[in-house]
Amino acid sequence: MATKQPTTSATPPATDAGLLENVPALVYRATADSDWKAHFLSPAVEALTGYPPERFQGPDAIHFFHLVHPDDQAAARRGLDEAITQKTDYHNEFRIIRADGEIRHVHDHGHGTYDEQDRKSTRLNSSHSSVS
Repeated sequence: MATKQPTTSATPPATDAGLLENVPALVYRATADSDWKAHFLSPAVEALTGYPPERFQGPDAIHFFHLVHPDDQAAARRGLDEAITQKTDYHNEFRIIRADGEIRHVHDHGHGTYDEQDRKSTRLNSSHSSVS
């Protein structure tokens, strides 16, 4: 008896279309650069940061790293850089400053994707959950 093989697709099936809208964490993809420029943000970005998703796009975009509390930026960067160098998942906790000035503690969990030569990370795939 043949076993049905799972299929993959760039477009999620209709039954999965609302998946990200129902995940309470921010799911995102960003460049692995000094600013973490967003390429994809789930709808939870506004609940977490106070900024609508469109504020993270375009020439005057907010970059997620700029929301990290100044006292936490060095440690957040160090934790991310170490994980990318070792090609492991990263787990960071730091504070962000929301649009309304509220400070929120977040847990960041993700991993890098690497170029064809596997030399350096080109993208970050991550989720941020509020732990405040």
